Amino acid sequence: NVVENKHCITPGRCSGNCPSNAAVSDWMWQCEYEDSIEFQSTEGKFPVNLRAITPSHSLKAPESVLLPLCAVQHSSQAQFLLKNLSKLQTSFLWDCAAPFRISPARGLLKPEQACSITVVFEPQEALVFQQQAHCKFGEEEAWTDSCSVLLQGGGMNEKGTEETDHRGAVLQFGPVAVGHSLCKSLEIFNPSLVSVSFSLSRLPGVAPVLGSEFSCDVTEGVLAPGASLQASVTYSPAEVDAVSVEYLSLTYRGALSNAQIKLTGRCTGPDVSLSSSVVDFGSVGEQQSAAQTLQLLNSSSVAAVYQWELNNANSVFSIHPAGGTVPPQSRIKVTAVYRPRSVLAHCRRVVCLILHREPLFLDLVGSCHSELQKPATLEPGYLKLLHGGHPGDTQPHPSAKVEQLEGHAPMLEASDGPTRSVGRCPHSFYISFGLAKVTPVMILCYFFQLTDL
Repeated sequence: NVVENKHCITPGRCSGNCPSNAAVSDWMWQCEYEDSIEFQSTEGKFPVNLRAITPSHSLKAPESVLLPLCAVQHSSQAQFLLKNLSKLQTSFLWDCAAPFRISPARGLLKPEQACSITVVFEPQEALVFQQQAHCKFGEEEAWTDSCSVLLQGGGMNEKGTEETDHRGAVLQFGPVAVGHSLCKSLEIFNPSLVSVSFSLSRLPGVAPVLGSEFSCDVTEGVLAPGASLQASVTYSPAEVDAVSVEYLSLTYRGALSNAQIKLTGRCTGPDVSLSSSVVDFGSVGEQQSAAQTLQLLNSSSVAAVYQWELNNANSVFSIHPAGGTVPPQSRIKVTAVYRPRSVLAHCRRVVCLILHREPLFLDLVGSCHSELQKPATLEPGYLKLLHGGHPGDTQPHPSAKVEQLEGHAPMLEASDGPTRSVGRCPHSFYISFGLAKVTPVMILCYFFQLTDL
């Protein structure tokens, strides 16, 4: 027969080394207790050993933690679990030295609770680091137990051994039309085994006086090991025929020298010419008109904006259209009209203004006759004399503009002086000051000017 019997064990005999002083009775309650019960039956006696374990603090942590490779003066991190295996609330406190740092450094875990511990590695030298992190735990401020975790990490320079020389890197944009923009990509690559923080900026001390014509959409960032980044650089030129050169500096901690990227570009503008520099209307009858067509040619890849400097309403000459745009690699037709109001020989130098280019000059020549009067006809060689050049000159001279005046000879209105008239002999001149008040000094000046012709 089995008889159910309850036996209550009271602390009596403590296994192990137990202090006997009553002042440490609290500690004794955390020991392991042993006892035995002897049973007697008809067949004899037999003992039953009894053992009881009081609750104690117990934390579980990994033996070691390996941190990722890290660049000098950067940081990497790893996590591990710290678990409370006991039935008691347990406080803990970590003791860890540089270059490692543990967070949270202290805390309280409920029974069977776990928390994530973060280890931060911040090397200041390119070395391999290995050290123990100690954790004390137990009752708050009465740490009775401890454990340790081996922390391992390696620091290295950001460039590594496969260092690339960027001092000769050049990003060429080539010719770009004025008023337009061209965008190109610049690849930044991290060949090392660690993450790299970088900054991309213009080289100090060489900034353009009139402002930069290059812009970049990336100024700083972080590249993972083996990763690359595409940075967009835009070239927006504003001055025709100017060559722009700037430098970008790629900097990061741990580098022996800064990488430099050279940016170059050239600004192009319109290239416009006239199919003819002289339009000769010949002799036109009184109260009649004549028209001739010429071409504006644009041989560049940039649209050309033009404007004729001519008042079509108040002149015997007019040009249509008075302004507009010549598309790239094309030509347009313009019409010059001669409407004389009286019997005269007329000539005028008209300026064609070109945006972002030097102006063009066109000589308009014509004469008006009647049944009774027929003025002299100007030849191209005479026009060179009128504009202060020489018969052998091929380029027009922008020193004056021509306008219709009264008389029976071709009239030229100088831009800064009195009117000169050419008679039938191309080398004979006279001065007409009109209603202006002229001093003897002015007369002498113009006399010597005309004598030189």
